[in-house]
Order: sequence, then C-alpha cells, then structure tokens
Amino acid sequence: MVISIMLNKMEKNIKFIALYIICLLMAVPSYTQETNDAQNRIVNEFNQPIQGAIIKTEDGKYTLRTAKDGTFRLPVELKSKFIQVSATGYQNIRISVEQLMDEKEIKLSFDPHNMGGEVNFGYHSYNKESITGAVSSVSGEVLDKTPSNVLSDTYEGRLPGLTVINNIAELTFFGYGNYSKSIRGNSSINGNSPLVMIDGVIAPTQYIEFISPKEIESISVLKDASATAAFGIQGSAGVIVITTKRGYEGKLKVEAYADQSFQQMTRRPQFVSSAQYARLRNEAGERDGLGTYTQFSQEEIDLFEAGNDPRYPNNNWFDQYIKQVVLRQRVGVNVSGGTDKFRYYSNLSFIHQDEPLIITDEPNRKYDPTPNVNIGNFRTNMDVKFNDYISGYMRLAGNVKREILAGGYLGWDIYSQIFNQPPTMYGPLSPINENDAELSEQVVTVDGLDNPVYGMLNRSGYRTVIETNILAQT
Repeated sequence: MVISIMLNKMEKNIKFIALYIICLLMAVPSYTQETNDAQNRIVNEFNQPIQGAIIKTEDGKYTLRTAKDGTFRLPVELKSKFIQVSATGYQNIRISVEQLMDEKEIKLSFDPHNMGGEVNFGYHSYNKESITGAVSSVSGEVLDKTPSNVLSDTYEGRLPGLTVINNIAELTFFGYGNYSKSIRGNSSINGNSPLVMIDGVIAPTQYIEFISPKEIESISVLKDASATAAFGIQGSAGVIVITTKRGYEGKLKVEAYADQSFQQMTRRPQFVSSAQYARLRNEAGERDGLGTYTQFSQEEIDLFEAGNDPRYPNNNWFDQYIKQVVLRQRVGVNVSGGTDKFRYYSNLSFIHQDEPLIITDEPNRKYDPTPNVNIGNFRTNMDVKFNDYISGYMRLAGNVKREILAGGYLGWDIYSQIFNQPPTMYGPLSPINENDAELSEQVVTVDGLDNPVYGMLNRSGYRTVIETNILAQT
C-alpha cells in the first residue's frame, strides 16, 4: 500500500514538471514576438563613432554602452516608446522607438557644458553640477592610453590637485609601494596619504597599483569639504574613489585585446672617456698633495686615448648593461552582459614586462637569470536583482605578480655598482688562458670594487618574487 501511494505521488510530480517545462517552451516564442532586435550606431557631428555612450530605455529596463565603433544592439520592448542617449561632452537626446527602428545612425551634438558627467562617491553617484566641493575625475578609457604596469603612472597629471611621486624612478618593477600620493601637495595642512576606496570599500593604498585600467570605469578625487562631508575624519586628507566596470543589460559581449608598448629612459647619463677619467684622477691626487702622476702615467693616458690596446679600454658600463628600449606585452579579454535580473562583467589580462638589464648568454650556465615581470590580473563583478526590494552583488578581484631578479639584487644595487666601475677597468672577463682553464674568463675586479656588475647579473643565480592579492566583496 505504501509503495503504491509513493508511486502515485512520483507520477503526479513527473506530470507537473513536464507540464511546467512545456509552459516555459511555449512562453519563449511569445516573448520573442514582443521585442524587436535593433542595432544602431551613435556618431558625432563629423560622423565619427562615439564609444561609451549610455543608452537607456524609458522604462529603465535596459541600459547599454556603445562599443568602440559606436554600435549597440538593444532589445526594445514595444511598450517603451522612448530611449535616452547620453555621452560626456555631447548633448543628451531623447528619441522615439519608431525613430530608432527607422534610422541606423544617431547623431549627437557637441556640448562644452557637459564635460564633467557623474562623480562617484563610492556609495552613490552625483552629477558634477550639483557638487559644491572640489572634485576631479577621469575615465578608464583615458587611463588606458598610458601603457604602464602601475596604475599611478596612468592618472599622474590627469587629476588636478593630486600629486603623485615615484620615489624610485627606475625601469624596474620591484616594489609597488614606492609611489607617494598627496592631495593639495606635500606641503598641505595634513600632509597625509589620501583615503582609497574601491567600489565603496576602503582598500590598502598599495593595492590600487595592481588594478588594470581596463577594469576601471572612473577615478574621482574628492578634496576639501566634499571629502570630509562624505567620509568624516577618514577623508581629512582627501579621498581617491575608484569605480570598476559593471555589467549592462543586453546580449553577451566579448572583447579581446592585445597590445605592445616600448619604454625607455628620458635621459641616459653621460660618462667621461677613459683618458678624461685618468686626467681627472691625477688632478684630484695633485690637489691632495700627492704629486702629478699619482694614479696614471702620461703613457697610460696616451694609450687610453689611442684605443689601440685592449688592455687600456674605454668602457661605457652603462651602455653595456642597460638596454636602450624595454618591451611590454599585454593580452586580455572582457566579458559583459546580463538581463534586468542579473548583470555581469569579467576581465582577465596578462602582462609580460622585460627589464632593462642586459644578461650575457653563457653556454655553461644551467639557469636563466634574465630579469622580467609577469602579472596575471582578473576581476568579476556580478549584480543580482531578486525583486523590487532586495538586490545583491559580488565583487571578486585578484592578481599574481611573478618577478625574476638577476642575482637576487634589487635594481638600485646594480645601478650603483655600474657607476662605481671606472671606464679604465679591463673586462668584464679575463682573457682565455690556454695553459690554465681556471684563469680563463674570470670576472675582473679592481681595488675598491668587490662585486662587479657582470658577476652580479650573470654568475650570482637569481631570485623569484611572487606576490598575490585577493579582494572579495559581497
């Protein structure tokens, strides 16, 4: 009897589930009939595409942004009679759905009074015209124009009132905490570092350097009363508000990108020749009362100047160990989309950065000390609307940085040794000795130089530095 009752209940449940699935399948065509899939393009007065323009339906159900070519595809419900189109620097317009179906291009007129857009305070966005305090902002598209592994390099000079100082100006990427930031200058009343907020949550100042410009919607700097009023005593030194990108209602959008950039020093140091160096050393000894030719004889100076004898070289150690140009490659993919109930945005990127130190290829070496940096970065933002009263979100971001240091030395250790090596020094290796192999190709050193650069780079092993950051919000 019990088994019979259970079978009857299972049969009823199966029938109910089958009926429910049939109803869902029947509902799909009816939904399709209520929407029209319209693709349009937004351009300016010169017929150039406008990227990042915002399109909203009148009922607020759909919100989209235009792609690089200015196009967008928006399912427009028949009940929605109008849409709104807005873009920074252009006049906002309101057009009918009928016009959207008939015209493939929507033209926006330039508006010099609409340059500010919205400013994000971390927990709410305000129109710039309604803010009385001092606020500066910049979009992620502008930041992405500067190729750099460190975020501070991208917004330096683009946010009035924010001073960014790189305390170690080397073409090396060990130590992202070497950037100091201040609002209203270092001589301001407080002189403290500003508060940093990422998507409404306070974050460590050092963490922001790992964020990719591709992930950023905007960066705002709140100064004076605007920061104090919003964040209290924590905002007394100003606030840097970073808003990352989020998904929009619309079809799945996948964007892949790859780029390569070059970096070089703004100025390379100029060194004296071996003959000039020898004369200056003799002059220093003479002024110390040691005599005329205390360091180098006139014959040695003549040999340095002639350049015919390899035992009297004219070395420029900086050019031998520092590259002229450093390469950087970046690849990544963005995925975004969603519905009125669920929106998502995800970014995954990888950066490979060479370092400027030149490594010599030695055949007997069993390891590769070539210094470089590899950075993997990801971010996922998801927003869920359960009903008109309850909504939720999840923010998940992280990065892994792997850096190889030749010999385990930091950049400034090697730079200082380059400047300590005199141009008159023979080397970097001793000549081949056919009678004694142990004396062949040994690292040459001189008095006062216990650690030559060649040995630091090529015969001291290497060190791997791995740094991982994970940030989650719900």
